[in-house]
Amino acid sequence: MNRRMLLASGLGAVCVAGCTPGALWHLFRGDGKQPAEYPLKEIEGQKEIKVLVLATSGPTVAQSYEFAGLDRDLANKLSKKLVETTKDSKHPIRAISPTAFDKFKAKT
Repeated sequence: MNRRMLLASGLGAVCVAGCTPGALWHLFRGDGKQPAEYPLKEIEGQKEIKVLVLATSGPTVAQSYEFAGLDRDLANKLSKKLVETTKDSKHPIRAISPTAFDKFKAKT
């Protein structure tokens, strides 16, 4: 009985929050951490992995005032999360900032 009440209250909370019941699969599928299918191969002498995270929005989103800068904010948050989660690993990820990339594009 407790399990049914828990499931019913969880489903009710999801519906009230505006999610569809199909979203429950994404919410309850677990952590999802598993080994990479194609792991990065180690390069001799390389101590860190450099990545550039770019995000772009569609033309209708870019014209909207309330979403101004959303793509750059998303790229910054994702790159910070990558750096935080891999700082203790053997090959930490170092994120290149989008502003440094813009300067590189302007220079070349």
